[in-house]
Parts: sequence; C-alpha cells; structure tokens
Amino acid sequence: MIIAVSNGKGGTGKTTLATALAGEAAHRGQRVLVVDLDVQANATEHLIGVGDPLRKPQGDAGRALYRAIMDGDAIKAIASPSGIDLLPAGARTQTLADELQRLASTSNEALGRSLASLRSALHEQTAGYDLVVLDTPPSEQSHALLDTFLVAADAVIIPTKISAADISGAVKLLQRLAALDRLGTPYAEPLGAALMAVPSGAKRLLAHAERELEVITRHIPLFNTRLHYRPAPISEAERRHTTLRQLQASLPSAGERLAALRSGRTSSDEHLTAESLAKTVDEISDLYHAVLQRHAAQVAA
Repeated sequence: MIIAVSNGKGGTGKTTLATALAGEAAHRGQRVLVVDLDVQANATEHLIGVGDPLRKPQGDAGRALYRAIMDGDAIKAIASPSGIDLLPAGARTQTLADELQRLASTSNEALGRSLASLRSALHEQTAGYDLVVLDTPPSEQSHALLDTFLVAADAVIIPTKISAADISGAVKLLQRLAALDRLGTPYAEPLGAALMAVPSGAKRLLAHAERELEVITRHIPLFNTRLHYRPAPISEAERRHTTLRQLQASLPSAGERLAALRSGRTSSDEHLTAESLAKTVDEISDLYHAVLQRHAAQVAA
C-alpha cells in the first residue's frame, strides 16, 4: 500500500503525520519505506539527521529517488536508526521537480501515459514493502512533483491544522486531484482529512474549525481521531531520529524519574516520561487503525 500525506500548503503537519504513521506501521511489524519528496527534507532530517548541509549532508540529497523515477534504476533506500527505510530528499529533489515540470508541459494525452508509467514503475519498485508513505511537497513548490506521486499513491491523507490557510491548502489539494481525474489516469483515493496540532480543551475553536472544514468534508470524510498539540515529544523524537513508540520505550516511568530526581541522578528539565507520551501514541495508533479500515473499505468497494 502506498499512501501520500499531502496538503497544498506547507506547515500543516505532513511530515509529523507521515513519520508517525510509518513508525506505527513499523511497530506492528510491517516493512516500511518513507519517500521524502519535499526539498526542505524534513522527513529526512527526522529519520537520519542532516549532517553538515554545506559539506557532507546525510543521505544522498535525493539522487536515488531521481534515478529511480527518471532513469528507472532500482530503488536504493537508506536504513534509518528507527528501522524505517528512507528515500531521502535534498538538492536533487529540486532537479527532479524541474524535470517533471517539463514533462507536465506536454499534451494531456502524453502526460497521462507518462504518469501511468511512473505509477506502474513505483509500484513494482516498492513491492517488497508492506507500507510506503510519501511525504509530499506543498503544491506551491512543484505541481508536477506533487501530481506525479498523487498518481503513484493508492490513497491520500490530508492533514490540516485549525486555520483558514491550512484549510485552503486542503482545498488546493482536492483541486489537484480533480485535475488528475480529468487526465483519465488512476490516482490516489482520498481517505480523509486529519486534524493536526489541535489545542487541548479548545472545544469552541474546534467546533468553529469543523464548520470551516465543511468546504472539504462535503467531498471527503474527517477522521474522528484528532492529533493534539504536544510539541515536546515530537521534537524529542526528531532530535533522537526515532519514532514516538521507540521514544516512549526509552523513557523512564514517572516513578523512575521521581526517584532519579530525589537521588540527584537526573536534572529537573528532563521532563518527558513514558506516561507523558501515552496520549500521543494512542492517538497515532487510533488514526493508523482508521486509515487501514478506510483503505480496506475502498479496496473492497
């Protein structure tokens, strides 16, 4: 299964959601590949770090992905410390975007054939994985790169925060899907929209956001699970290049932390405990389960 995590706008939580779903699948014993398609390489930074961007960046700067798409080479993924395989992004990702943009300037008939061919090739190349998660760029970065991988994916999840700009980005994503529909080639079926970084206790704000979201929920459903705003564990998982599940397993319990504080074996600013990640991990687990259910229902239909 190939799932794209996409919104037409940047900063909506795409990378957070993509890596979280990948981590949950890996926790359940699945073989997982994350494909970083954003020139900013946020998923790459989360999973393996960036190294020295000016001298020796981590990964391959997007070369393996470029060669797989443009030259038909076999995919050469990098094994991350979290156990998730990664096709990194970087400077070469922009070159790929430029090449695909030139391809998009051809006739609709030729473009449709090319996209269908790329879809087939990516499915063949990733057949050994149980789950492939595409962390896509915003549409403003490259319509062609986004369209290529929306065609390659089986399904798409649209993350959005509670803001008019983020909801507008979700609408732009639906417009890209409508444009692909006119090409007559298979493309990712929307599984639903996921609310990200929801403030705890903001019932009135959430109710207002859901009214604003009606512009997209009349076309696709909203996932019942909301991912609440808890930046500390997400930032720590990124810093350690690990998944939230792995971070939780590495942390002390509240009782262990208290005992360490009393004995002077830890500092008071080490505030995370295994219990403090429980709600975040549970939300991701619930959302992943809902994704599987909706995808199975789409396949059955």
